Amino acid sequence: LIIVAGFSFLGFGVQAPDYDWGRMLAQGLKGLYVTPLPALAPGVAVALAGLACSALCDRLGGARARISHAAPLAPTSKPLPARSSGPSQSLTVRGLTLRHPGGTIISDLDLDLHAGEILGLVGESGSGKTSLAQAIAGLSAPVIEVQATRLAIAGKDLNTLTTQERAAWLGRRIGFVFQDALSAFNPLIAVGRQIAERLEVHGQQSPAVANSAAVAALADVGLSDPPRQARQRPAALSGGMRQRALIAMGLVVKPDLLLADEPTTALDTTVQAQVLDLLRAAADDGCSVLFVSHDLPVVAQLCTRVAVLYAGRIVEILAPADLRPHGPRHPYTRALVSCVPWASSPDDDRLAVIPGAVSPDDAAAPGCAFAPRCNLAQANCRTQRPSLGRDGVACWYPYEIRT
Repeated sequence: LIIVAGFSFLGFGVQAPDYDWGRMLAQGLKGLYVTPLPALAPGVAVALAGLACSALCDRLGGARARISHAAPLAPTSKPLPARSSGPSQSLTVRGLTLRHPGGTIISDLDLDLHAGEILGLVGESGSGKTSLAQAIAGLSAPVIEVQATRLAIAGKDLNTLTTQERAAWLGRRIGFVFQDALSAFNPLIAVGRQIAERLEVHGQQSPAVANSAAVAALADVGLSDPPRQARQRPAALSGGMRQRALIAMGLVVKPDLLLADEPTTALDTTVQAQVLDLLRAAADDGCSVLFVSHDLPVVAQLCTRVAVLYAGRIVEILAPADLRPHGPRHPYTRALVSCVPWASSPDDDRLAVIPGAVSPDDAAAPGCAFAPRCNLAQANCRTQRPSLGRDGVACWYPYEIRT
């Protein structure tokens, strides 16, 4: 509506003798100082109509999201319990499937994450890593259908909760560190106020106490002047400072599970090391971390286990020490490792390239999703889906372990 009116205002839209608001506005501007109403009335009409349409669409979209997912966050009647202790699992996923109108994103996925563990999640772009993290946190888009036999956070199965209970539980038990910290923060609100808001909603703390805790959280992540930086807006902080502030917001309520979606991608080496130290400290404090990254050497350095995701399926789970040349057993994992330069590689050794790309149809394929790109694939690889056995590899013809 606004674009059509704009073209008419410029003389490229509706022509005389026909009229619309844009043409009426252009005609009214000629006598603006004598009779302002002919110019102001169509301008106000265009603005109000645009706002009304936007508000209606937001309302319809919000209603659909509340029906499909959790209700908007609201204060709970009493403070939630502290982080669970002991060897219990922070995350249990069984039979998770994500579908959108264009196809399947995640297919029948199982995953466990223990307290204090850092699980690395690696794979090509389009494998479903971010979609998996968003589904765990209840942040999937309304058009995505989320199904799971069991999706438990800190021992609580989300399928047994109402939408309001699920929102309160996820807000207290999960922290999310987004890849782009600048877009994750509200640009018009001070960083400390945004951190304190989470404490007020999910920690049931007063604004004064929450503001003090927000400054303390910024100090815990190593910012140089927390009281001043808490009063600043996100654009006033550097990229590394914003990322650390985002980690502070994720950890301020002491969640059981921290979802870190490529938190070190846009950082230099020094700041990257500081962010990794923060994640280690969170794990040492009992928080489980799901670390999504493309940087295999960083994953091998930081994580206690590594899960390899391809086309919405976990194809291998291995130890970080095996994330090296000739270490993985699955052909896809070994191909990923061969694409990375290693210190032990010969100087004249050329980096490998995985032919083809991840296809949207691979997740729903009856056989192995990687079969169309695998040089070891046989006939049964395209018709029979391999399961992730006790050896941690979902492949009919895995590589043998080389000592």
